[in-house]
Amino acid sequence: DASKLALNEVYDRLGVRFDTWRGESAYHDALAGVVERLLDEGIARRDEGAVCVFFGELDGLPPEAKALKKQKAPFIVQKRDGAFLYSTTDIATALFRRDTLDMERVIYVVDHRQGLHFKQLFAVMALLGGGVRLEHVGFGTVLGSDGRPLRTRDAHGETLTLTALLDEAVERARARIDEGVETGRLRVPIEEISAVAEVVGIGAVKYADLAQNRMSDYQFDWDKLISFTGNAGPYLQYAYARCQSIFTKGEVDEGALTGPVRLEAPEERALGRRLLRFADVVHDAAESCQPHLLCEHLYELARAFSAFYAACPVLDAPPEARDSRLALTALTSRQLARGLALVGIDVVPRM
Repeated sequence: DASKLALNEVYDRLGVRFDTWRGESAYHDALAGVVERLLDEGIARRDEGAVCVFFGELDGLPPEAKALKKQKAPFIVQKRDGAFLYSTTDIATALFRRDTLDMERVIYVVDHRQGLHFKQLFAVMALLGGGVRLEHVGFGTVLGSDGRPLRTRDAHGETLTLTALLDEAVERARARIDEGVETGRLRVPIEEISAVAEVVGIGAVKYADLAQNRMSDYQFDWDKLISFTGNAGPYLQYAYARCQSIFTKGEVDEGALTGPVRLEAPEERALGRRLLRFADVVHDAAESCQPHLLCEHLYELARAFSAFYAACPVLDAPPEARDSRLALTALTSRQLARGLALVGIDVVPRM
């Protein structure tokens, strides 16, 4: 319970919510039954005192698991001393999710180096009747400035926690915002700077991770991460705030802007085409578990809006063009907010 409380403090800050908590210990009483079932169904056998699954000896493997027949190393579910392993717990968990929670799709977000383990797990579940779509969503390594895996301890041997990372992100975001306010590039009321820095800093950390192809390693760079230009979270939040500033300046009710939209200028057409891709991009990102596809779309949307904003006057345009461009701005604003929400990033109305 103590660890859950500590974790929830971080999760709350990240805006992460869980419907159900079930730790490893919740499956302890089911492990012996899992091993017996595997033995009874001929999926596993005893080997030198341990209980193992030898895929090369099994028929009925699904097509995606055929390569496991060449694996000489077995999938061990009980050691010779009677101890159970992570593999046993994973099978018990998968069975619970399928048979009790009636899940249709289960996604495991784990380091890609665990790929073989999950192929073996999924093959065992297929032999146990399948009935649930199991996917391993692997990811690469976060690298430091030296190109090596990011250290989790500082020069003094102290552990670098996620809380400390988020604190530094917020601190750096505040410094950038203060600088922007001083130069007049950003317009954030003094009393809102702390709250905006929290949203921008945490959003920047999330975006930096999710904007990469999840299978690729990437270099953690504070300067690129906390940036109001280029492919970074703050740039997208700034684009949203720019949309909002148009509505505020023009005293326009965004919710009342429903069209029609006329796409005449090249920049209007480019923005319109980008907006129309949203549904397909969201579907593809969700189906393939590749959030970077959505991040790329949102970045290109922000760029298209910036080009539109520079080339096409909105509030000062003739009435018909003004209404159309306000509606186009509203569509952009909503899509940026909705798209960022899908990757867990908040927006702010002023920046």
